[in-house]
Amino acid sequence: MKRTIIGIATGACVLLILVASVVLSHQSAEGEADSQSGSWSKLSEGVHVARVARPLAKGPEFAILQLTDDANREFQKDPKAFVNKYKVFSKPVNELPDCIGPSPEKQKQTSGDPQWYVMMPHWPASNARCVIYSGIDPSD
Repeated sequence: MKRTIIGIATGACVLLILVASVVLSHQSAEGEADSQSGSWSKLSEGVHVARVARPLAKGPEFAILQLTDDANREFQKDPKAFVNKYKVFSKPVNELPDCIGPSPEKQKQTSGDPQWYVMMPHWPASNARCVIYSGIDPSD
């Protein structure tokens, strides 16, 4: 009787270890796919985007734009039109108020270099917000 119980317990432990290793390898493969979505994609000359995977299915999408000086000027003229033109998010943006951050005129930039970063959340109702950061180190 003892041998039967030990045999069943051993078999159950081996089965549990096999199931756990399959689940962990599946999660690892998903994690590698998710990390790919965080890399920079070129949308146009001077416009790159890094998309962050949604933490929740009904949560907001997040994107970071990397813009040259010229692309930033275009973006600041009409942020909503710019975001929709380059299809930054899975759905068009319906509302995008003015962005928070410095204007291009107030920063000395090197033309052609990616010097501006725009952080943007986009909610399922197609509302978005944005914050602009200069890529220049403030200590320079």
